Amino acid sequence: MRALLLLGLAACGARAAASTPIPDPPAIALGSLPPKWDAGEQTTWQVFYRNVAVGRVGLVVDGDTARTSFRTGLLASVLQPMSYDLVTRVDHGHPRSMSETLVVDGARNATDATIEGAKLTIGERTQLVPGGTDLHTLHSALGVVRAWATRGAQPGYLWLLHQGGLYRLDVFAPARDEALGLRALRVDGIVRALSGEPPIAVHLWLAANRDRTPLRFEIDAGSTRVLAEVVESTAAFD
Repeated sequence: MRALLLLGLAACGARAAASTPIPDPPAIALGSLPPKWDAGEQTTWQVFYRNVAVGRVGLVVDGDTARTSFRTGLLASVLQPMSYDLVTRVDHGHPRSMSETLVVDGARNATDATIEGAKLTIGERTQLVPGGTDLHTLHSALGVVRAWATRGAQPGYLWLLHQGGLYRLDVFAPARDEALGLRALRVDGIVRALSGEPPIAVHLWLAANRDRTPLRFEIDAGSTRVLAEVVESTAAFD
């Protein structure tokens, strides 16, 4: 989810290219659920890789547009400079277009796409989402999870677009937990690539309040583990 999920997904390139068949999804499709985010919301997370702080990722929601940016810090940039920018434009809470740019060691990978429900268009290529459910970006996928994560929520799934590829996010029932000394809901999930790459485990801690503020993320992609913790947010913590 969001740029933190991106970092975990970007790590896939360094892993074995073995193909894994995608199992059937959970029973409940979450794609049509309106994402939860508020105009004017701003949040910043500190990102850690192997317990070392590598940079900060920020989210700004401005009207019908959500923006996320990540830059590696000075030390991390010496080892492997990385930047990421994502812009999602929404209409009535659902994504309609996205612009995504990832730069690693000077190599640039950019994706511009339009989204119409289950239809994705990149350049002259049009593709339909498996099962015909609404497609999401990292922004709106996180918003959907925030809206869904209530007491009694049942396991569900949605499809999201990242770097031109389709990924299915399966999420399990939220559990009461704690994060950064705050009451939280922990959501465990699995990201599965349509292309059959090995799945990635994701864990998200949301504040147990009305805002469902994302407090902590953790991504486990085998030998790669990425963590992010909230630094500041206009959304409530308790």
